[in-house]
Amino acid sequence: MDYKVSVTHINSDLTAEPPPEGPWEEVLHTDEALVLLLNRVAVATTQTTFLDIPQVEITVGHKRATVSAIAGQLFYNDAHSKNHQNLKVIADEVLGLLADKPLEEIFTDSTEDDKEEGVDRYLMNYRSTGLSSMFSFIFLLVLCSVIGICGRVLWLEFSIQPSLIKPNQFIPILDGEAEIIRKYSDIYVNEYREGGSVFEIDETGLIVFYELWYSEEVNGFVLKQTESFDLQVGTEMNEVAMLAGEYHLLLPKGPDLISLHDLEYKRLRGQLGELGQVVD
Repeated sequence: MDYKVSVTHINSDLTAEPPPEGPWEEVLHTDEALVLLLNRVAVATTQTTFLDIPQVEITVGHKRATVSAIAGQLFYNDAHSKNHQNLKVIADEVLGLLADKPLEEIFTDSTEDDKEEGVDRYLMNYRSTGLSSMFSFIFLLVLCSVIGICGRVLWLEFSIQPSLIKPNQFIPILDGEAEIIRKYSDIYVNEYREGGSVFEIDETGLIVFYELWYSEEVNGFVLKQTESFDLQVGTEMNEVAMLAGEYHLLLPKGPDLISLHDLEYKRLRGQLGELGQVVD
């Protein structure tokens, strides 16, 4: 599906200097290309101060919508729909809105506030029952006994039975190792949001993992290093693979996509500084 985009208040290289003179347009041929553009515009607003809010007008078929980027956050607007005004979204959710999917299908995550409210409501109802202290004590005693029995059964079951997790069928190779690492050396991003995962593959064979967090101190995202390893090149099920440490198995799925622990990481083709400042 082709997306025609018209981007205003930000240059095509995602900078504010020189001041943008007008919109620039582009035709994106894949969902992934649109998601990448929206994420990069969002990240740019955390690194640079813009005189006007960067906006991406998207036209697909007969549908037209606008996505605004403010301090790393995206807001979706459809002038022809009352229910699609100023919706705070992530880039992947924009695809569902453009496809006219129901809002309850797109926004399925419950918030922590809802969970806490539910717990408070349960506790309030429990107190209102007026159970006697003796009944509460008996209830807790029975509950602890049941938990203890279940815990012992589970411990015996999993301590005796072999693990159901199959080990990686990784076979190291030496021929062409440097060429393969050089081919995939770059920065890869799982999600452009707080807690998102990032890793960088260096041409020397070093892989460094980061987490993406928003910092009020720098008014933007920062990258916190979590761990690093030397990569081994090999095969997994007769396909090229790279192993970091003992269990981080990287499976290239194309020139710009790597799978790690069943999560897809997209190639940035840019600098680490575009995502945020690296901090200890």
